[in-house]
Amino acid sequence: MLNLVAMNRRILKATVLGLILFCSTQQVRAQSDETWALGLSGIYDFQTNGIGIGARAYFPLTERLAVSPQVAYFPSFNTIHELYAGLSAQYTLLFFPNWHVYALGAGYYNLWMNYSDYIGKVAKPNNFAGEAGVGIMKTYGCLKPFAEVRYDAKWVEIHLQLGILISFGDCFFKAPDLCPAY
Repeated sequence: MLNLVAMNRRILKATVLGLILFCSTQQVRAQSDETWALGLSGIYDFQTNGIGIGARAYFPLTERLAVSPQVAYFPSFNTIHELYAGLSAQYTLLFFPNWHVYALGAGYYNLWMNYSDYIGKVAKPNNFAGEAGVGIMKTYGCLKPFAEVRYDAKWVEIHLQLGILISFGDCFFKAPDLCPAY
């Protein structure tokens, strides 16, 4: 019971921190040329051969720093059935015309739904997982395709994410002639 209470406190603290970071983006976003975005991704976990889907928001704080609340789900047809929810921070390392390469660090709450199928101390339904990785994103009008390689320190796993963000501020909240037609 005490572990559940402690876990709920950690989740509450992480949620409050995420909300504070989200709210702060509204004040400092004007310093960045980028606008907020929403998107989806496909995920492949190399160690478990797991296939998942992800959803995320993207909020630039400065020219180089952005935060990204994210959710990922690995359905029950995988050997590991799980859900991740957390926050990623991205720091741009290199700029190219319409491209940028970034490093990322992330913290996630992990709900492992079929943990009881596994033996060992590490098999628990509620976990915290930290990730580090690198990514590349292209800006093409409203669309921002991206690719990321991430390392999960808790589970010692590497996974690949391929996805696309739609930058609503670039197209839907500016004059129509600033948005390329698709």
